[in-house]
Amino acid sequence: MRAPAWQLLTLLTLVSPPDRATSAGCDVSTEGGALAVYKELTGRQGTPRCIEIRREFPGLAYVGTVVPDAGCLGTIMIWQCRKAGDADVPAILQAAGWSAGDDVQRMKIARDWLGDSVLWDGTKDVRQTFADAGKIYSPATMTARNGGVRVEGWRLETSMTIAGPSWWYSRFTADFAADGRVVQSVGEPFRGGPIQYP
Repeated sequence: MRAPAWQLLTLLTLVSPPDRATSAGCDVSTEGGALAVYKELTGRQGTPRCIEIRREFPGLAYVGTVVPDAGCLGTIMIWQCRKAGDADVPAILQAAGWSAGDDVQRMKIARDWLGDSVLWDGTKDVRQTFADAGKIYSPATMTARNGGVRVEGWRLETSMTIAGPSWWYSRFTADFAADGRVVQSVGEPFRGGPIQYP
């Protein structure tokens, strides 16, 4: 005998993870807090090594779960006690002082947002890797424009597969608009030599 549709809907409502965490404090500034919020939002157990707490942006963290031979999977962005996405980026940047700051402040926020994967200053090994691949290395540049910021340069991309870590360098442009929206374009990927972190 099949259960009535309303009973199935009720069951789904009961077992579906909430859209917003209600844990006391909802604090993702600590490892334990971030794991608790992740568990409440996803129903899964997070892994400490898959936590990235973005202290430059209070209330923001990335949390996932380690899967053997596959790395960190199921990673979500947590912002203000809920799952967040690209649509929330302007609000996150605004909370960090995007519109209230001057060009210098916006450049700092843009740099903090993009993080260490960007090759701001290439090490000797990085420069050699580019030379071996026949590429010309140049540090990332930042330009203030119309109340926003444009960033152009190279960055290190990584992913985890069953065969092991995969990595490559790619040329990219990130345009931060005056309202905090971010549009990125990527091109010219290449690999070469042992993995090199900037």
